[in-house]
This record gives sequence, C-alpha cells and structure tokens, in this order.
Amino acid sequence: DLVATEGPHPHLTYAGTLLQPFDPAKLHVSLASGRLYHPLTAHRHLSPAQGEPPLMLLRSQLVSDLQQSIQALSVNEPAHETGLEAEEAAVAQSGGGSGTEQA
Repeated sequence: DLVATEGPHPHLTYAGTLLQPFDPAKLHVSLASGRLYHPLTAHRHLSPAQGEPPLMLLRSQLVSDLQQSIQALSVNEPAHETGLEAEEAAVAQSGGGSGTEQA
C-alpha cells in the first residue's frame, strides 16, 4: 500500500510493517506481463545485484489506485533491458513465487 509518512513523499508498505520511499520516476514496467515494479532500496538484508537494487512487485489494487490518481506516468528503461522478463519466465516455469517482495 502507499501511505503518507512524515515528510513530503509517501512510502510503500511491504512485509507487514516495513516501509520503502516511493518514487514514481523509478517505476519499471514488464513489457511481457504489464506488471509494475519499484526498486527496493530500504531493505537492510537485500543487496543490489550488479549495482541495481532488487525490484518489488506492486499489487494490482495499488496499481489501479495509482492509475486513477496519476495523469501522466513516466517509466524508466523498459523491463526487458533490466532482465526482468528472464526472471518472470524462470518463475513461470518453476511455478513458484516471483522472488520479489510485493507491496
């Protein structure tokens, strides 16, 4: 969920009570699935792979809420350039979870 916190920027909640600062300019879209992801930089136990932070999947209700409130959405580089499609394909074949946190 997206929650207001002290300061000018909202935060995403994940894993129950953990918070991630939300920056709409850093959203990533999977061209294959249309899923929307945000970098997870606030988690103290996850380290960046190849200099890039892990991505967290935004739940569909949050995406719907954002869609209603955002008039123009700028999206960073396409997900196929970040290797996200390969990860999603591997997950689909294994039938397991996405390996990403979901907000």
